[in-house]
Amino acid sequence: MRVSIYVLPVWLRDAAATSIAIDNPRHVGDAHLVLSHAGLETTQKHYNQAAWATRALLRASFDAAGRSR
Repeated sequence: MRVSIYVLPVWLRDAAATSIAIDNPRHVGDAHLVLSHAGLETTQKHYNQAAWATRALLRASFDAAGRSR
């Protein structure tokens, strides 16, 4: 079976910044090098998304744990 998934290039860029922010927050400033941003302001937007994503994943895992009891 073949499955096609549509992925926008910007989603890959967001994923890169999010991965850096979640996995190594001390080096989130390096994300602008990966993303070719002129400054850190744009990268900071992605870092903020990472913080939101982390909270959402934690919330989902706590909710799932509560339902499995």
